[in-house]
Amino acid sequence: MSHGNEAEMPTQEQLDREYQELLKAEQEQYYKQKPKTMNTGTFTSKITRVVEIKGDGVQWRGVYYHLLEMDNGDKINIGKKKHLAEGEQLSYEILEVGQQEYAKAKSWNPDYNNDSPKPNYTAKKSSPSNNASFALSYAKDCYVAHGGENPSNDIKAIADHVTGIADEFLKWLNENS
Repeated sequence: MSHGNEAEMPTQEQLDREYQELLKAEQEQYYKQKPKTMNTGTFTSKITRVVEIKGDGVQWRGVYYHLLEMDNGDKINIGKKKHLAEGEQLSYEILEVGQQEYAKAKSWNPDYNNDSPKPNYTAKKSSPSNNASFALSYAKDCYVAHGGENPSNDIKAIADHVTGIADEFLKWLNENS
């Protein structure tokens, strides 16, 4: 039964479209604010290919800059005071992942860098609790984007409405993650 002063409930297609728009806007905002330098972890790996060595050891303050391909799949740009060769094992920290093919890296000694990040960092996988948090956040955003009004100003009714939207988002996230 519909009352004249109630807002119309959005369709699933509208919710999906709005979710995608909100997600895109948040991603764009994140990438605008993302720092240029970020630590992406520490690794120990063997050199599979020395692509290029720059510097003569004098002109570059005694440092040779190497473009390397590692056996773990990393492609790094690292400075060392000696020439590196294929098959050598190297411990390094990736400092910056940018638009270049080779990530900026520096040497890392696991025996002396106790305060360094944990080796071989892997990104967090989505989990039910993460999905629930995202779903509730997007539901709140949708509620606010549609004016955030409830004719009765009943907090229980508002909470039920927002959690109902969150349930739809959660269902979608769980099915698609």
